Amino acid sequence: MLLSEKSENILNAILKYSDIQTIFALRKVCRTIRNRIDDVKPASDVKIISIHLDSDLFKNQIWLISSSEVIHITYEKFQNGCRISWNQSERFIEDEDFSTLFFNDLKIIMDCRKSMLTDFQVTTHIVPAELVTFLKSRTSPIQSKKISITTSHQSQVINVLPCFDANYLKEIGVFDIKQNQVNELWKIDAIIKLEQWKNAEKFQTFRFFVNEPIHHFLHFMKANFHVKSISTQDLFMLKKNYIMFPNTFKFFYVGYQNFLNEEALSSEMGTPYLSTDPTKCNQKRWFFKFPENDHLILSILLVPNQVFVTCIGQEDVPNGACIQNS
Repeated sequence: MLLSEKSENILNAILKYSDIQTIFALRKVCRTIRNRIDDVKPASDVKIISIHLDSDLFKNQIWLISSSEVIHITYEKFQNGCRISWNQSERFIEDEDFSTLFFNDLKIIMDCRKSMLTDFQVTTHIVPAELVTFLKSRTSPIQSKKISITTSHQSQVINVLPCFDANYLKEIGVFDIKQNQVNELWKIDAIIKLEQWKNAEKFQTFRFFVNEPIHHFLHFMKANFHVKSISTQDLFMLKKNYIMFPNTFKFFYVGYQNFLNEEALSSEMGTPYLSTDPTKCNQKRWFFKFPENDHLILSILLVPNQVFVTCIGQEDVPNGACIQNS
């Protein structure tokens, strides 16, 4: 079926004022309307795209989040075709592959964006070849402020991260999908060589240790990750680095299993502040003046298995604590 010129004009007018939910509903009506929408590429204001890919269950999901709505769409293999569910609606498309339909729709979503994404999220044990093909086939890297990847190994992250524009990407999150009781040690030696890593300002991990030295993380103004071991020299390096960024530094957290050279803490960092509060008897804190800011203080808190580096106001320094020159 072909649309008449009048029908095309009416459909174009409808699309001009349609939200993403309406556009998706229209795409499921028939192939002719779907093709017209794909040609027109009506603008959408989607800010966050989250995709969950499960080849074992033959099921892919996508969440589209804009300023006004959240849409959840499921594509799954069913009988000899694909069942698509969204909100309270459902449709079966015969003789169509669920993954092909999913990535066709994802392409349209990406092409219809009005502006840069706030966050792009990928959750999958193994990044499927279809996603790699989709990402690499784009004429330009994806522009997103943040990328969140929940997967099983560094090799899977490397399939996704380089396809994002390093000039726009500010935050990287990498999470272990396996949810093991004991955190694994991940190699990230290939990740830290990427421009996306080098240009990012924030980094976060969850459920695993990283094996790279602390100095590879010093360009992050906000960080949250775990290592097997940390040392007195690492604490001194953190102090020396972040004392230079009073206006941009936010927060640096590193969890650890082993602390090395603890006997050198006082000589390298100065005498720590020890709280008289019995609930804080295992805490050591140091406070340092920023060279060019009289109002903020760099605080380094060491507790068993955790280090917190933060900016605080002078009024938040405990009574009796020594504020050291940097």
